[in-house]
Amino acid sequence: MNDAIEDGIKLGQIKQEFIDANDPSLKEDVEKDETAENENSGDEQDEGKEGIIKITLSDLNVVASTSQPPSETQVSQKENSVNEDNEMVLIVKTKNKTDKSEPTNETELKINLDGFPKLATSMDIEIYEGNIETFEELLKDAKTNFINANNSQDKKQFKKDINFYEDELKVAKKELENYLKEYDTEIKVEAYFTKSKNKTRVKQTFTITEKGIN
Repeated sequence: MNDAIEDGIKLGQIKQEFIDANDPSLKEDVEKDETAENENSGDEQDEGKEGIIKITLSDLNVVASTSQPPSETQVSQKENSVNEDNEMVLIVKTKNKTDKSEPTNETELKINLDGFPKLATSMDIEIYEGNIETFEELLKDAKTNFINANNSQDKKQFKKDINFYEDELKVAKKELENYLKEYDTEIKVEAYFTKSKNKTRVKQTFTITEKGIN
């Protein structure tokens, strides 16, 4: 990741599951977590408490945090819903990489985005979109000049301009399309407690745009 990411990257959220069959090792870990939870979940009607885990983005770090250690946290509205074996897990995924933290009883987990290849930057996207806007404006002006031209020679020249800017606009749009196909613009995040996954799991997706991450 280059320095442009640090200049451009801010915050947001979105779509899509991110534990899939194409990542067998991750799926295995998750299945183990789910098995452990089924053995320790207790009353299925016992709903989890909101806001146990918070996900934020700080500089180039995805952060999952809790107010107290997982092993000391009441995970539902029920009394005595503390599980001393609970630990927190953080998963961050893009198209090109998945990173899963080791379970911990700490109140904060971080995964740095520096290790994620082909992560798009808002600066790059802004440049590509700026090129598109420039050629759209030039094409608009060329069409106006063509309509207002007083003689055939001028019309001929403005027609050439129209054809040129139409071609350049197509190229600019294709360049942005190719960039967005090659580079990741979505950062999917999940965090939960190992023994109380259904009650504690939180998901969020950060999306990189020309305005930052929002």
